[in-house]
Amino acid sequence: MRRPSASTPTPLHMEPKSTLPPRYEAFAQNIARGKTAAESYRLAGYSEKCASKLAPRLMANEGIQSRISELRTNIEDQMTITRSAFLAKCWNRFINEQRDSAKYGEMLAKAMGWNGAERIDISNDMVVNIRIGGKVLEC
Repeated sequence: MRRPSASTPTPLHMEPKSTLPPRYEAFAQNIARGKTAAESYRLAGYSEKCASKLAPRLMANEGIQSRISELRTNIEDQMTITRSAFLAKCWNRFINEQRDSAKYGEMLAKAMGWNGAERIDISNDMVVNIRIGGKVLEC
């Protein structure tokens, strides 16, 4: 039986400390990261030849299921973005990224509840004109 190596991924969630044995914890963390059960089993230090047969047993363990749920909730909480933060990020990219500014302009128009830009023109000197509802917004 191998122990998780030094290359074991950084823990997803440190508080509160897990009460699971280290290999169960490694298994749960890899599942939460999106790895398959068999791959997570191997990465946790278990035998490769038994992975496809025994990984489902670990998946059925209530303690492991609870930890996976906790880790996934933590990941989702970290991925939450407010509407205003999303709009600010789109606006910054719209202004600063020449190559994709039309894409970000469209995203802004949709997020703001506009029916969509009727036309987005970008001139050679990077003046951006967006026509929405017959009005032109120059950036």
